[in-house]
Amino acid sequence: MFAFERDWVSGDEVQAKTAEHKRRAAAYGHALAQLRRDREAFVAWVRSHGLAGESLAAWRDRRNVEDGLWWDWSCPGHPDFVPSVEVRLEQPGDVAAVEVLVEAAFGQPDEARLVQLLRGEAGTISLVAVTDQVIGHCMLSPVEAPMAACGLAPVAVHPQHQRHGAGAALVQAALQAAWESHRACFVLGSPRYYGAWFQQAPPQWTCPWPVNAEAFQVAFANVHEAKHFPEGPVRYGRAFDAV
Repeated sequence: MFAFERDWVSGDEVQAKTAEHKRRAAAYGHALAQLRRDREAFVAWVRSHGLAGESLAAWRDRRNVEDGLWWDWSCPGHPDFVPSVEVRLEQPGDVAAVEVLVEAAFGQPDEARLVQLLRGEAGTISLVAVTDQVIGHCMLSPVEAPMAACGLAPVAVHPQHQRHGAGAALVQAALQAAWESHRACFVLGSPRYYGAWFQQAPPQWTCPWPVNAEAFQVAFANVHEAKHFPEGPVRYGRAFDAV
């Protein structure tokens, strides 16, 4: 729609692309349903669609540039898609479990304290991953940046439930929520993990802390409009300075 609104493509092209997106989303959703419990088989399936020697993160970046972020948004709505966990907004009854799992996930109380400080602040979104209990949590909070943006932090999955897809489900749900009112989402973390959704932030958007440049990453609601954003610093809320 971004391109259509600017008369870069015709309405017929949009309809054709939409139909192709739905077809590919259905195929992807079916593959996930078949492969979700077999990570090695799923990785092999993804690699079969990539270029020779291309990493999974690079494949995802290329896919996003070519097709936008329709893939992750479309697949959960397909009847063949079987999510690993349910991701929903945090409820008052979740608070105690969230505090326990966040401290357990990081092995220290700082991140749990950050969650307490961020909870209830204007614009903050708190999500939980649930099976028969709350097993994961993440937060989105507004940041000052040259574009409408938010920060993803912290992201936590209880140690007993890690490496089973809960973290990925949280990140994907968080980004979907972010694009309702933001154009960019920043995260500070391992490129090896977050590189599936984020890319290293260009130097014109500076991190407020002295960290490895590769760890400061960004995702865009529309990768094509990112080049039009001005340069400037990224500033997180005061809660981050308090922990």
